[in-house]
Amino acid sequence: MPETAVKSLDAAVAVRSFAELVAALAMTPGLNLYTDELTDTVVRDALRYALVTTAPDVLWERSRQVERVLSSGHPSERDYLVLVGSAVTRVFGVTA
Repeated sequence: MPETAVKSLDAAVAVRSFAELVAALAMTPGLNLYTDELTDTVVRDALRYALVTTAPDVLWERSRQVERVLSSGHPSERDYLVLVGSAVTRVFGVTA
């Protein structure tokens, strides 16, 4: 991966909240991440796609949904978001 692509993704991550990053990875239409696919490379590529295809206001709305599910949602939804959140923390160092 070119160094400029990594820097631009890192810059985009720096201005996003944990919930926005999880929402981008878990709720972007056309982006289907399975739990066994959450490798660093896949997570970076998926986030790049999600940030390019999702409007900032939509991402913000989805991040509110992520916060609600993480705080009191159905266990199966919450479990998936926790896995995605763990990948966000591992790959980008961003925590809730």
